[in-house]
Amino acid sequence: MASGLDDIRKHKQILGIAVAGIILAVIFVPLQNAEAFTVTTSLPNTTGNTITQSASGSDFQVSVEVAAGELISISSIELTMDNTIAGVKHAIFNANGQRTSGDPSLVKDNTLTISPSAGASGYGYGFGLISTGTTYSAPYSFTFSSSYGFVGGNNLGYQNIGAGTNVVNGYYGPVTITISGKLNSGLIPPGTHTLDVLIQTNAGGNGVDELVAPQLTFTVNSSPAIIQIPVSSGTNVSLPPITVPGVSTPITVTISNVQTGGTIVVEQVSPSTLLADNPGIFSAVGTSSSLTIGTSTGNTIGTVFEIDTSSITLGSGATIDVTIPYDPTLLPPGFNEANVKFFHWTGTAWVDVTLTVDTAANTITGRLTSLSPVVAGYTSVAPSGGGAVGGGGGGGTTGGGTGIDLTPTYPDSYFVNNPLAKVQVQSTAFIGSSGQAVAAARTGGQIDIQATFKNYQQSSQNYAIIIQVIDKDGFTADVGWVTGTLASGETTNAARSWVAGDEGNYTVRIFVWDGISQTPTALSIVNDKTLTVVA
Repeated sequence: MASGLDDIRKHKQILGIAVAGIILAVIFVPLQNAEAFTVTTSLPNTTGNTITQSASGSDFQVSVEVAAGELISISSIELTMDNTIAGVKHAIFNANGQRTSGDPSLVKDNTLTISPSAGASGYGYGFGLISTGTTYSAPYSFTFSSSYGFVGGNNLGYQNIGAGTNVVNGYYGPVTITISGKLNSGLIPPGTHTLDVLIQTNAGGNGVDELVAPQLTFTVNSSPAIIQIPVSSGTNVSLPPITVPGVSTPITVTISNVQTGGTIVVEQVSPSTLLADNPGIFSAVGTSSSLTIGTSTGNTIGTVFEIDTSSITLGSGATIDVTIPYDPTLLPPGFNEANVKFFHWTGTAWVDVTLTVDTAANTITGRLTSLSPVVAGYTSVAPSGGGAVGGGGGGGTTGGGTGIDLTPTYPDSYFVNNPLAKVQVQSTAFIGSSGQAVAAARTGGQIDIQATFKNYQQSSQNYAIIIQVIDKDGFTADVGWVTGTLASGETTNAARSWVAGDEGNYTVRIFVWDGISQTPTALSIVNDKTLTVVA
């Protein structure tokens, strides 16, 4: 650690100075720019470099601007926080962004992302002990299949495939290399802190074997939502019940094998905050938020918890059992509580890791091998009926209720500004005599016009769905409707048969009203679909 700190102090004075390697400057590339490399460190999405404690971590970013004609490689990245105090944190990451040594609590998940990413092959500038190699006609190009030499790289970027002692990622300017990660801000105490970044290139062809970013000073604000729990090493380590502010039922955590102890952080997180940090994690947020589980749709029925274990080291094959509460009042009518699920966000998808459900205590337990956001929810619902009666102008039919759609419903206040979103048409289709969807019909052929629609209100709704067929001259060729009642969140479908008239393009127009009367109220926007009739 001392060596890294000495290097930081030694090399801060050379930041931004023009440098060029003797070999490459003479043989390959003349010095083109006095500002060969510019290195900066920042905290994106902050004001005044101020962050708040968070179990999910706080983004930081290092940018390396490489001037045209300059070469750079990355062998390791060294981060040091608070290098002037006794509580210094220090970690080294390799060229792939994986932590190789130092404090595991400095960066959440112990990984950095380097972009553009280095590929597995490409042209490169090589020198040193080259055992085999091939020269290409492209200017300044050299590649090798094995060596102990160093590389500077090119605009493709690649890893030296040597014996493993001199593995680097190489880039050729002009290029911006971005190194990003998350500081483990849930474990950083409130107050003022510093961050130093030292990049080892180990490829002196550009005359620089280390790049040092100017020290970043930042402030951490405390968060009352953060709970820190010390964890000791051992087997079947059960933590005391954890009471989270705003949540009446404590959560419990048991870890089967802790190799190296540390501190875990627990925090209640709002779905909207998670959605801002992870676009796509929810399709809609609210009291009950919508998410995707494989090919199914699910809803949350409780608090989302962020649990961070990145400062501890798990033993081989270790599992983590977590018990969290759920809110049974958010379940659809008739839902069997035994089917409540425990959902875990892996960073790219929600997965079901349910172990047991306690319907008496309204808690659910999941078994995991790593931790990030977790929440209780459901993916299946009890069947729900849906009534309908035949419509006028030839009548129509409905297929009855198809169950409760898991997409969230909205309170009355939402429809003050969105009055035509109360009942929305989900899909429409033209079904031919074969029972298959068609885009065109033949004159005299029978076509079923089908529509699926849903009630987005948190109360039941009487409806009349009107299906009108308009010919190419703008005259009504057919019209009919069906009526019924939809429960809150219920989805149903309606169909109307029509015998195709003369050839041409027809417009099928679908209205959703609250009934057939002298003064109907529209519940949805008008939905138009074109049907072509051929001879």
